[in-house]
Amino acid sequence: MIKQAFSLLALLLPLSMQAQHKLSAQIAGLGTDVTVFLSNVDNPDKVESLDSAKVAADGSFSLRVPLKKPRMCNITFWQNDKAKGRSYKLSTVSLLLDGTADVTMKGDTTQLFGPEREKTLTISGGGETLAGWLLYEHYITDQQKRADDASYAEASTYFEHLGDRSKYRDLIIAKDREAARLDSMQTVWMEGHASSAAAAYILGKRYYQSFTYPKDIMAKWIDEVTADNADTARASFLKRNRDIVMTLSLGIPFPDFSATTKAGKAVKFSTLVPKGKYTLVDFWASWCGPCRAAIPKVKKIYATQKGRLNVVSVSVDQREADWRRAEKQEAMPWTQLWLNKAQLNRAALAYDIQSIPRLVLINPEGKIQLVSFDPDKMEAALHSIPQPINFE
Repeated sequence: MIKQAFSLLALLLPLSMQAQHKLSAQIAGLGTDVTVFLSNVDNPDKVESLDSAKVAADGSFSLRVPLKKPRMCNITFWQNDKAKGRSYKLSTVSLLLDGTADVTMKGDTTQLFGPEREKTLTISGGGETLAGWLLYEHYITDQQKRADDASYAEASTYFEHLGDRSKYRDLIIAKDREAARLDSMQTVWMEGHASSAAAAYILGKRYYQSFTYPKDIMAKWIDEVTADNADTARASFLKRNRDIVMTLSLGIPFPDFSATTKAGKAVKFSTLVPKGKYTLVDFWASWCGPCRAAIPKVKKIYATQKGRLNVVSVSVDQREADWRRAEKQEAMPWTQLWLNKAQLNRAALAYDIQSIPRLVLINPEGKIQLVSFDPDKMEAALHSIPQPINFE
């Protein structure tokens, strides 16, 4: 009777008062002036602090893991510089945790500060969720580093040459190649471990990468990963939002919307997309520096692809006067449209316009073939498409 009463009381206690699993670590070489923070970073827009701890003299610390479902967590190490009155970040370890079992982590500062820390530190426990994530990390670490290095090299050279891509085109190609290889490796792993929480995490990130993957491929991945996944919360989210993903995938018929012409009249975008031709849509604004910088490149594409390419520029300026002034300055020899406040919402949702420039390539069958912010990618895509043969 007493045992039954105790069990009932445990069920009634709030989670914060029940026994929680913890992450215990010992990192040789860490000083007592280091503070460690555990954060749930699953939602990058709302990072949740879970626990923090001071490092002991022997480099040890312990953190509570108050989770009930798999969540991506960062273990961040901050150095407290009392002399300068500030703190600075030393390192971050990213782990997929679910709070179902204790976790232990051992190593030294050389491993902690190294580029492959999730791979070189000795991490154990954490149940199937963490085991699957570590398996994935060991598989992907080398390629992730190659992709990161290529991206860093391209970004560094960008600032050296103030965006003159002709100076570092080889680095751009290398970055894209390594990113594509990383994406391919992630796909292979996800398809081979579809029931793991790590697979749900990978696919969950792809959910937010609109117009990146073909519709049928996304449907296949969602069906496979949600069938029997350890991360039931994320799998359920993907399953619930399957229809939304299908409307933001490559290969779908282009969504229609209304816009305003230079003559001040409302027009359906679909009336400006001729059949049998490629159409390049450029969502831009007068105040957007990268948008204005891309226009000369779009002019070049238009000139070299004349005859088989239709171009339409669509301004998202808040004020019509700003659009008209910028449009005259740029003197673009193709159709110009502006989205007023009522029209903007429909177009922004249909094409997932979260940043600009947003370039959309529609193929001759009226389906979305490529979406990017980079006019060079559009140019490369069009150059790779064979010219039709005229037998007359």
